[in-house]
Amino acid sequence: MCRSGEAAAPRVKGGAGHDDGRGMGSSAGAQDEAGATVAVVGIARADAQVPRGPAGEAAARESVRLELRQLALPALRSRRRALLAEAESTAHWLRLVRARRDLVLAFVTGVDELRVPLEAASDGGPLDLHAVADLAAHGLTEPSAGLRDLVLPGLAADPGPGAVEQALRRLTAAQRRLGDYERALREELAAATEVLVEHHCGALADR
Repeated sequence: MCRSGEAAAPRVKGGAGHDDGRGMGSSAGAQDEAGATVAVVGIARADAQVPRGPAGEAAARESVRLELRQLALPALRSRRRALLAEAESTAHWLRLVRARRDLVLAFVTGVDELRVPLEAASDGGPLDLHAVADLAAHGLTEPSAGLRDLVLPGLAADPGPGAVEQALRRLTAAQRRLGDYERALREELAAATEVLVEHHCGALADR
């Protein structure tokens, strides 16, 4: 939302021959509206000096905004789209890692079987009808019948000494790493969105 009296966005670089994708790391890129390639954030620059502490983090955020303000509007939009797509992919991988970790933990600790609480079911009510109709129709006596083998494939056999602990350590480390990466992406995305709003506010102020 544009605030009253907000200054117009500064004139930006990004004309012909200007590298609008600089400082984003070197991985697969997306095409911006002007045809320039904008790289997806993912690989930190080896020469980057990362400041520490709240003051350093604030300085880093402002440095990001200054860099983003130098981009032409099409390149800024492309960078934001690339960040959003990568953040969504990372969130999907994070969900998969968490789910896999939950499966390994379920194998180690065991999971209680589901059993219809018939003592809490009303006569002729939904639970009673389900137990009589749905379960009986499939020859089942409980809702979780067969779920253990279905949900924990590959874990039913003895994985060997230390294999489960090693898998948990690796999954926990991967979850932490992906979480940190997703947070960094979201922070970059928030900065790009903020600067994009500045552009629009500046355009409205010029009218």
